[in-house]
Amino acid sequence: MEIITREQNSLQIISLKGRLDASTAPQLQTNFEGNIVLGNRFFILNCQGVDYVSSGGLRVLLIMTKKVRALAGGLVLSNLHPFVEDLLTMAGFNKVIPTVASEEEAINLLTKGETK
Repeated sequence: MEIITREQNSLQIISLKGRLDASTAPQLQTNFEGNIVLGNRFFILNCQGVDYVSSGGLRVLLIMTKKVRALAGGLVLSNLHPFVEDLLTMAGFNKVIPTVASEEEAINLLTKGETK
């Protein structure tokens, strides 16, 4: 999995490319936890390059969501592949983690504080 992190308006935008499964999910979790240690609390996961998410990937997304909420932060998923969006909906994750069509929408949600 390729993970590219950039900052915009005090938000961490993490762009993912590849499969989010049991073998790559720890890499995302390590990246995320490193950002938390640096004091970052607001995240956008741009999933445009992700066409597969396993239960291990879902687990890491849930862990990330719980951690940022405990720190009064927010996490939004953007640019979801239709398969991934369907999976999140079937698993009920769309009720726990906000999902939007674009980074711009995610930025708007996070800056308005509407992710809780």
